[in-house]
Amino acid sequence: MNSIISKLWRTFLLQHGKTAALALAVGSWSCGGTDEPVNFNGTYTTTITNKANGCEFANWMVGNKTQNVEVVMATDATDAKSVVVTVQGFAGGFLELFVGSRIFISNTNGNEISGLLLGRESTDAGCMQQSRIRINGKLNGDALDGTLTYGFVVKNPETCGIKASCATQQTIVGSRPTSIKM
Repeated sequence: MNSIISKLWRTFLLQHGKTAALALAVGSWSCGGTDEPVNFNGTYTTTITNKANGCEFANWMVGNKTQNVEVVMATDATDAKSVVVTVQGFAGGFLELFVGSRIFISNTNGNEISGLLLGRESTDAGCMQQSRIRINGKLNGDALDGTLTYGFVVKNPETCGIKASCATQQTIVGSRPTSIKM
């Protein structure tokens, strides 16, 4: 879309000279001026804080924090807007064991990232379910700020009760070293 706008501006510029050049400069500055994807690559050290427990997870305490969770983000070599987010260490092992995966498949839009981790399918008290965790965040320089939202994909909502529509949240804040970017 920006390329279409650029072509229209160039045509206008040829017809209206210096006034259009000033308008173009101001317009590019106020709109961000580029479609280039932001570099999310790197190893982030994060802190995750428990928020609302809409899924009624056992032993969930609002306000509890998990610090020093390492998260690696790597851009897909063939699609600069596709980022694989992998949770490392103990937290990653926990996700792998209890959810079935530690990897979020994500997309970026400018400095925003949104992704999804789907766990293994299971049955609990007749409810056929699959764990789902969504990540949404923003990258400002080397600082990451966002949310994790836990829920379920259910195949038979009538037997799943609260799991059919619940959402449990955590906030995630962290950063990557400025000098180390993949």
